[in-house]
Amino acid sequence: MSAADKIRTPGGMAFPMPAGTLEVIVDAIREEVTDEAKAKEIIDMVMASTVGMTLRDCFAAHAPAEPPGWFSISDKLEPPPSVQVPSVMEALKASPGFNDLSEEQKDVAVNCVAEGEDHPDELEAIVAFANDMREAAMKASKEAEAIAATVDIENEARRYFAWRWHYATKMIEARGA
Repeated sequence: MSAADKIRTPGGMAFPMPAGTLEVIVDAIREEVTDEAKAKEIIDMVMASTVGMTLRDCFAAHAPAEPPGWFSISDKLEPPPSVQVPSVMEALKASPGFNDLSEEQKDVAVNCVAEGEDHPDELEAIVAFANDMREAAMKASKEAEAIAATVDIENEARRYFAWRWHYATKMIEARGA
């Protein structure tokens, strides 16, 4: 669309500008800006910004604020899988060398991790591994929960904005335009 065509239909079909408005603006720019290339650049920016709203834009802007319950979007983001935090026993069983311990040593190791008690030196590596494993799992679980909450917010924002354009499209279809 040429600049002349834009001047003839400023504001778009939903919000036309009064006749002659853009001509006044263009003349003022040409008077103030001596560099012809710079003046053309400014005029093109003005023209692009004054094309205005279409009827679809207008309907979208005036759509009901809250999407109805039946409206959903198909391109939802999927939350990450939840992370299961292992129990003390699960963490200990996964520790290298745990299965080689006697039942008494296993009980001592469980109490050391679960109760935070001091542990014999021979169980140092197993208890340390179990504690590290549980801490890493708890951190991963909290991160997954935070990401899932962010994904929920993002999906709701997508639904909210998609609703406006869905509404506008349906309004135009209904009026047969």
